[in-house]
Parts: sequence; C-alpha cells; structure tokens
Amino acid sequence: MTDDATPPECRRLLGELRSLRERSGHSLAALAAVTPYSKSSWGRYLSGAQPVPRAAVVALCQVAGERPARLLALWELADAEWSGRGSYTVQVRTGTPGAPAAPAETGITAEPVARPSRRRRSWWLLVAGAVLAVVAGAGAGVKALAERAPSAAASEPDAGPWRQDGPLVHGCTGPGCDGLAPGAQGCDRADAVVTLAEHRTGEGRRVQVRYGRDCRALWARASGLRAGDRFALRLPGAPVRTTGPVGEEEAAGYLATLMTGVSGPGAAAGATACLLPVHGPEECAPVR
Repeated sequence: MTDDATPPECRRLLGELRSLRERSGHSLAALAAVTPYSKSSWGRYLSGAQPVPRAAVVALCQVAGERPARLLALWELADAEWSGRGSYTVQVRTGTPGAPAAPAETGITAEPVARPSRRRRSWWLLVAGAVLAVVAGAGAGVKALAERAPSAAASEPDAGPWRQDGPLVHGCTGPGCDGLAPGAQGCDRADAVVTLAEHRTGEGRRVQVRYGRDCRALWARASGLRAGDRFALRLPGAPVRTTGPVGEEEAAGYLATLMTGVSGPGAAAGATACLLPVHGPEECAPVR
C-alpha cells in the first residue's frame, strides 16, 4: 500500500484508480480476464508497489465505463514523480564518518526538495534551446511533421489502443475478442473502426453497432444516456452483450459493451444495438 514517502501525486492517482475499480465491481481476477494485464500486475499497480502504465489506466477506465481524460491528467503528474522528472529526487544518505558503507539499496530515500536538481535545470535549458532553434529556422520541418503526426484527439472518446513498449497494437482477433473490452484491447482506434448502424432518440440518446477492422469484432456503443439506462448488442447465434444500468457519472460519457468476435464485416448482418431506457420502450439500430 502507499505510505507517507509516496509523492502526493502518486497517492491521489492510486486512490482514484482503486475507487474506480471498486465502483466497477471487478475483482483483480476479473480485470485480468478483460485487459492485457495479469491479476498480480493489477495488484502491484493498485497497491503502489509498481508504477502504473498509462495503458493500464486507459484499460481500467474502459472496463469501468469512465472517460479517461481526468485520470490520464493525474497519471501525467504521477508519472513525472515515478520517472524522476518531478520535484521529488532520489538522494543518498551519508553515514557517520569512518563507519562502513551500507549497501547501496539501503541508503536511498525519496525526499522532497525545494528546488529542481541541476540535471533537471540542464534538461530544461536544452529543451528551451531546441524550441528556439525550431522556431527560428525549422518552421517548414515542423509543419511537415505536424501533418504526418496523428491528432491527439483522434482516439477520443474511445481512448485509443494500448501500448506495450512498442508500436500501437491490438490485443485480440475474431473469436479471441469474445467478452473483452474494445478499448482495453486497442480495437476502438479511430482509424480502424466502422459504424455499421446508428439510432438517435428524440431525447438525445444514441446507440451504434461498431466494427473493429483490425480485431474483427463487434460491440455496441452508446452516449447521451440517463441514469438507469441499459444498452445491448445482439447477434444471432452469439451471447447478448449488455451494459448497465449506468450511473449518473457514467451516463455523461461514451460507453461500450464487451465484444463479439466475427469472421468479417459480412458476418455482422443481423447485428442490432438496442437502447433499453429506464423508462419507455427499447429502440434499436439494426445492421441491414
């Protein structure tokens, strides 16, 4: 568990993640079943024994139906401390003169300091110099890079794919995606998703049948919901995937059901995404 030696930014993130996991109703084993991380990994992350990867934050938000923007902002602050880029630096205690030196791992503590370290100041000076150089003479290059770089908002509101110290990947394909969360598996990337059917109600609710081209899987996505609403993906010959009833906070964002793997877009014929409002009849979006 976290303690007083843990930077406050890290303690706040871990507290929010633990609360989100509890609200989701998922045990550590259940999280392991629908995300790329094992039960023991989730135990280390949520106890503070190991820094939490950014992709794990996204995965937990997806499973819990939470928009990730706020927790990712907290993660940026916590990661700055975990990586040593923040105001907490590692300092070595000096022993009593003439006393034998203690093993290196027993003489290191994380302590707050009032001002940035020399390394941090040097790093910022290098960054500032690089920025000035770019502004002065590399405008054309910056424009070209910007045209090639993916938009930061491209994966919103679906939170984008997860990363495993390498290129962007998806974590499952076809039947291997059955019962898994699309965001946690990287299946909902904006450039790899097709909306096969959509229905909007007069009250502003929306439900869609979504197909992930890379993962070859279907799921239903909904927005504009009210507390108590549910929605579902139905496909002949496959289990019904239902999400809800949703809470007040969840209803404000985009939510997705778990996935059903298919052999290709043609196998989506007959799929239907249905709103099951807390009051009133269900309304559906069938794939024609």
